[in-house]
Amino acid sequence: MFLKTWPAVKYRDYLSYRYTIETCTKYIITVYYKAHTDVKMHSALEYGAPNLFKEIQYIRDCDLTRKEREVVMHHVQINSYFGHPETVIVALLCDSQIENRRLGIEWVTKIRAKVDPNLPVRRYYKPRINEDSKSYHELFLLKEDAAGLFYWTDCSVPGWVRVHEPMITKKYSMEELEALEWVPLSTPFKCHSQEVESAVALTSQAVKKVVHKERKIGEALVIEASRK
Repeated sequence: MFLKTWPAVKYRDYLSYRYTIETCTKYIITVYYKAHTDVKMHSALEYGAPNLFKEIQYIRDCDLTRKEREVVMHHVQINSYFGHPETVIVALLCDSQIENRRLGIEWVTKIRAKVDPNLPVRRYYKPRINEDSKSYHELFLLKEDAAGLFYWTDCSVPGWVRVHEPMITKKYSMEELEALEWVPLSTPFKCHSQEVESAVALTSQAVKKVVHKERKIGEALVIEASRK
């Protein structure tokens, strides 16, 4: 009985292996290669949200089954940091299209008008990506209540969370903010480069070694200096 069923089992394994290889090859060519190229060509902070949106578009266009798409989107959700509202707002203000910059200015203006000084220190929540988004500023689910407050959903806590202004624009006056309608915001920060990945790993390593904030910074600087 074993000898009769063994060839059939081996053949099923071969079909499964071949199917997996074909699926992986298709994904690499149609999704991963394109997304990787976008990241290497546009590695600045303002391209974080657009790059994430393009990756989702590539996944939609790829001929994947429902199960395969769920697996892929699960891993996209794990690394959904560039779908955060503050990152999206920065991308809007840096966008080459004036309509997107106007939308970013409108959001920041409304957020500033409803700032509550009694709110506790904000916490960072990883966003839950809106898979049905038509543009990168729809990567998260946004709603505005009757009082004009912005809220968004995330995958860390239930319910809705207040939208805050990005730290990078807090130093801008209203006149400087409105001027971004004609001259896009430019940031010197990289987000996808090898140097940034190295700095993240170095910071994580320093945090685990020491306790106090000053010592953590000092530990990171010492490690960085020893590598030169």
